[in-house]
Amino acid sequence: MVVGWNEKVPARVVVDLNTQADFLLQTGACPVMNAAELVSAVRHVVAWTKWHGVPVVSSLNTHRLGEIDHDGQATYCIDGTPGQRKLVFTMMGTSIRVEGDNTLSVPMDLFNSFQQVIFRQRTRDLFANPKADRFLTQVPAHQFLIYGVAIETTDKADGGDAHNPLVFRGKRDPARHGATGCVNSGDRGRTGDLGFMNPTL
Repeated sequence: MVVGWNEKVPARVVVDLNTQADFLLQTGACPVMNAAELVSAVRHVVAWTKWHGVPVVSSLNTHRLGEIDHDGQATYCIDGTPGQRKLVFTMMGTSIRVEGDNTLSVPMDLFNSFQQVIFRQRTRDLFANPKADRFLTQVPAHQFLIYGVAIETTDKADGGDAHNPLVFRGKRDPARHGATGCVNSGDRGRTGDLGFMNPTL
């Protein structure tokens, strides 16, 4: 048992990937092609999550002003801009943002006080944030439900479950919901419907 889970050990955890204005609004800097359909599907999952009080780990894609990605293109989700903000309905009643400092130090009992724990994602991979990596690796949940907008390597769906970071870290059967989109360098307007399996909600 991981120290810090003495009060609430979640049976399942929802992983909310980058549900932000720049990706999910047509006016955003890098919207997925079927953003309207994806938002509708995300609303369904979020409503279920709130109703059942399931704990949530959220990633917040974030970049600095003037930052250029590895393809030489201007980035999205710039610090302090409206496009960086999570869509209002994706916020739970109680939440906390864990700021990164390149250390593994993160309280492991956050779900005892908050339904939603938010980690910044400054690269294409949420697990490059040491705190997010440790938290998701050690959370003793039996099931993970993933939805939102993957940034290329956040959830390597095209490579199969063997390449899924949660599977790699020993998490069994992470369920990727149909409310999942993807943005990558080769196709920045890619459709959000990747045909992921839908667990019973």
